[in-house]
Amino acid sequence: MEETQHIRIGLDTVLSDEFKKIWDHFSTGIFITDAQLTTLYMNPAQEAIDGIKASQVLGRKVTDIYTADDEFSITDLCIARREVIKDYTYCYYVNNETMVLSMSSIFPLFEGDRLTGTINFVNSVAINQRVFNGLAVSFEQHTKTEKPEKYTFGDIIGQEYTFQRMINQARRCAVTDAPVMIWGESGVGKELVAQAIHAHSQRQDHPFVPINCAAIPEALLESLLFGTAKGAFTGAVEKVGLLESAHRGTVLLDELNSMPLALQAKLLRALQEKRIRRVGAVSETPIDIRVISIMNISPKQALADQHLRKDLFYRLGVVILKIPPLRKRKLDIPLLCPALLKKHRHISGKKVYIDDEVYTQFFNYHWPGNVRELEHVVQGALSLMSSGNRILKAHVQEYLGEGYEEEGSLDGSHRDHDRDMEDIMKMTREILSQQMEITQAMARNIPGMGEASPAKTGETKGLKAHLAQVEKEYIQEYLDRTDRNISKTARLLEISPQNLHYKIKKYGL
Repeated sequence: MEETQHIRIGLDTVLSDEFKKIWDHFSTGIFITDAQLTTLYMNPAQEAIDGIKASQVLGRKVTDIYTADDEFSITDLCIARREVIKDYTYCYYVNNETMVLSMSSIFPLFEGDRLTGTINFVNSVAINQRVFNGLAVSFEQHTKTEKPEKYTFGDIIGQEYTFQRMINQARRCAVTDAPVMIWGESGVGKELVAQAIHAHSQRQDHPFVPINCAAIPEALLESLLFGTAKGAFTGAVEKVGLLESAHRGTVLLDELNSMPLALQAKLLRALQEKRIRRVGAVSETPIDIRVISIMNISPKQALADQHLRKDLFYRLGVVILKIPPLRKRKLDIPLLCPALLKKHRHISGKKVYIDDEVYTQFFNYHWPGNVRELEHVVQGALSLMSSGNRILKAHVQEYLGEGYEEEGSLDGSHRDHDRDMEDIMKMTREILSQQMEITQAMARNIPGMGEASPAKTGETKGLKAHLAQVEKEYIQEYLDRTDRNISKTARLLEISPQNLHYKIKKYGL
């Protein structure tokens, strides 16, 4: 058991005059009981939270005054478990009238091994209703105004095998209504894939509501998710929750593993029954939503760390997509950079290219921040350009520094997985060499071609045919190497299996 589970002080200590002077000035509510659930102390902040005087509470049983929305008293639960209950969000009623939405941390008190009472630290989102409403409106406006532009699969760039396989899986599940769980490191583009799934689903004409579970304060999260009923607590108004606002559409739960476990249980119930109950409401409202969840750690790790409930995982992890980090798909960098240059063209106001030396640095760098970091570097380079139309080594050196090669060696395995720039140049030279050999052979064997001048034979048409022949021979060679294993051949050629099938049919292979 953790050290914090037993507070080695008793009631006499926390109820001493010295401590009471401290409690009286706390902005957090303090509520102290004995082991028989009798109320012994309530500070002024708790009086304001509950809307009741301490004199009306002291000496009375907790269960005579308070009714919990979860059908049990958090104080009773703490005594039964004999352990700390931290950051627990729940609703309770005072004298069956006033409702309080609170987040509490309650500690059992011991003298030796004998439990003598509890001390509860209470924070209420309704202590200042004006602030609460302001925060709620602020977060709702953030959800609406900061909503990113719509993306489709056509906006997603990448030809690396594992990335393309993930995209193909996303395309297939998009047309179903299955819940999808997407995970990967920060900056790999998880939300972009989520938006593409929604855009290609049957719900595309209905709302897409992203909810950042880590950015919204825990005390506000439940009311924002489920909404509030008028009169639920002092100043409460009828407010539609984010889940209800996404009816017939898609909800994106970003950083799901940051959601409190108690709230995960309530979310699971709502998803299972397809009904939600606003905070303080009696009736329930039916909802029809598809849930896409995002995490920056693997589901296995989230479960092991107890940041994700198993029952919720079974509900939301029907389809699991892993987005590979940029260091595992470096051949996509030359595809990503032109798109990023175009996106941020307004910085320089002109068409800009990236120098080969810069690409070499990019290939040797580890990219811990993934595509988001690559975009950051490109933006910075564009901002540093004073003339010319090419990003040079000097424009990125300040960011990547002289130690970029050492940085890349943090994960030596990526060199086995990806070709660096030298490998790409070597492969290119081999292709050109093969192209020259095939062209010369064709010139010797095709009647009338050996001594013909380019003007008479049509150089452009001939070159196109030669390149097609090079590609055909190149594909055939790799098909032979892999015994016509399509997946392996596509991976070696750095193209998608679908593209390979097309070329096999095109060339009659």
